[in-house]
Amino acid sequence: MRRAVALVLMLALTGCGGVGNLPVLSAIFRDTRLDSARATAALAFEQGRYDQAAQLYRTALDLARARDELNAIGDIGYDLAVTELRRGENAMSLGMARLTRLELQRRAAPIFAELRLVEAAALYRLDQAAAAAPIAREVAAGADAAALRARFLLGLIAADRRDAGALAAALGSLGADEAPEWRADRRELEAHVASLAGDNAAARAAFLAAAELRRDVLDYPSMARALAAAGAAAERAGAAGDAADLYLRAGRSALLGSGGASRADLWLAAAERLARSAGDTPILEAVAALRSR
Repeated sequence: MRRAVALVLMLALTGCGGVGNLPVLSAIFRDTRLDSARATAALAFEQGRYDQAAQLYRTALDLARARDELNAIGDIGYDLAVTELRRGENAMSLGMARLTRLELQRRAAPIFAELRLVEAAALYRLDQAAAAAPIAREVAAGADAAALRARFLLGLIAADRRDAGALAAALGSLGADEAPEWRADRRELEAHVASLAGDNAAARAAFLAAAELRRDVLDYPSMARALAAAGAAAERAGAAGDAADLYLRAGRSALLGSGGASRADLWLAAAERLARSAGDTPILEAVAALRSR
């Protein structure tokens, strides 16, 4: 399932791949429990039921390990790492990606680019950009979908470092694919370009466009981050009321989703601070109601 490359950066999971050149067993020797667990987990992921998908992938991984099938261990380990990213469980995603990579290395199997990419994405989300960057550059040297996602990640790192040249290069390397996930990547990097140029209105609009596209592909953690970035742009422009609303929306999504409690607190605190300055009682009440849940 690794060929779909989802991310934080991981996006949707479709179709299955394989590790190395292991023989394919005939259907009569298939482990139907393993096949069923993988299929059910994939369906849960595609429907946005990430907590359930993670549980099912853990079951499938146990079955793959019991079978000692390297193909399945590599692919399901990757699937689970991606699912943990979607849940906002970045440390768990990093741990699973590394554990899977080490298993492949011990058995002299190739380390596929998508697995390295999810490791880099998890590191970035854990505020370890210095460790994420060399992995992303390694993957970005390829010519597949994983390379494009790695270039997007390098663009985010460049934006954080306020490196306008590297950011522009990353944006220019993304191509023109019109699928929602790729359009979201471009819009997000465009937002960062505008932000570095001091055009907060354009940055806010581009972050909001990216948020809508992330929502369309059920990537709610990335949607929430884009909403918060739009809020930051509105705040820099002096629009305290708009910024408070955007931070509220970001915090609410993170709180009511899974694995986003820490960022939810940060964004709700920003909404509360700005709502006080703007005298926006409804937003203050909405923040209080969310905190009381």
